[in-house]
Amino acid sequence: MYLKDMRHTNGHVSSLTSCLWDPSDKNKFITAATDATIRVWDVESSLKQQEVVVVRGAGKSKGNRKLSVTAMGYPMEQDRGKYLVSGHDDGSISIWSTLTTNKVRADINIDHAHSYGSEITSVVVHRDGNRIYSRSNDSTIKLWDIRKLKNNGLGGGGCGAVSVVDGGVVSTYPQTSISLSPNGNKVLVATNDGVIPELVFFDSADLTELYRKRIEIDGNRSGEQYRETGANKSKVSLVKVFWHKKIEQLAVTNSLGNTQIFYNDNKNSNDTAVVKNKGIIQCINKKASTIKDSSKGSATDGGDYGVVGKIITPHALPLFKEESASVSQSARLRKMAKIRKNPVLSAKPEPPVNAGRQGKGGMIGTSETQYIMRSIMKDTSRDEDPRAALLKHAAEAEANPIQ
Repeated sequence: MYLKDMRHTNGHVSSLTSCLWDPSDKNKFITAATDATIRVWDVESSLKQQEVVVVRGAGKSKGNRKLSVTAMGYPMEQDRGKYLVSGHDDGSISIWSTLTTNKVRADINIDHAHSYGSEITSVVVHRDGNRIYSRSNDSTIKLWDIRKLKNNGLGGGGCGAVSVVDGGVVSTYPQTSISLSPNGNKVLVATNDGVIPELVFFDSADLTELYRKRIEIDGNRSGEQYRETGANKSKVSLVKVFWHKKIEQLAVTNSLGNTQIFYNDNKNSNDTAVVKNKGIIQCINKKASTIKDSSKGSATDGGDYGVVGKIITPHALPLFKEESASVSQSARLRKMAKIRKNPVLSAKPEPPVNAGRQGKGGMIGTSETQYIMRSIMKDTSRDEDPRAALLKHAAEAEANPIQ
């Protein structure tokens, strides 16, 4: 059965693409999926979402077609949680002031924010609440000013873009992201446009490229880096980047499934994040824990841990042991019958109390039928008239009087 009305489903019916905490309410979070819905959830209720918004195309060429939501973003400081930005699989961007089930259209729609049919991989809102950065798999990054979009109505044709980066930021994975520096002055993206993957830094004001940093993976500092995929080889790519606002450490993931974290190791720095030893620095300075073993004393990580506890293998018990091929079938059956007579080897359960004295089959309890009949056939002796009961025997007493 194919589900048509997404508003009447209690959850997403296809893969999720994004999940964000609501910055204005710590008990709510928002999810998006390829089923063309954005859903609002409450942590106190796990059975059903609170609100469902079905996303549909706004342009004339799209008609009323549903759009898969591939990315979401919130303003986190200025205008905290005031609106939500969503990116779609057709290259369009929508801005929502409220998320309610009866909402039909977004407040602002940018019909051709990126090339038509190019999936939006990431949208990020600047800390000032006015600038929006979007990235698509058409290898472009765009800067939008929400104030200009409002002044121009619903926008359209991507005409509201303030700055555009076209080229040099190849995006081969649908999860490739954008990250802002803690102070909001730089925009950071990952790309594999070259021999070795790179991190590219842009000015957040106009997307002017500042510098690039090559990222070596698995210690390979020269030559192309590849990932084995059966008989084929594909180039390793950086996928997601995240620049933590408080501890100012940078996390980068790649297509090999690894995560690299970069931090400032300058002990003379005035950076409070270094002084506090947070994040990855805390893990580096932490000693490996010692695991105690009852059989071999203790061992550290990577050592021989020995046998911990008692391991029981059921098939090592006599009842489950397989006989050799030379043992005849009759001998095997005689042995099994002998084991069955032994209550210990056969694990015979304890017999019931007062076995064979009451009930059916030696059980104390009665059957269900007996219980029902007892409740139906009640004792009515208290309801009988004692005078009428004595008069029943009057004729017999007169015929055979007791001398």
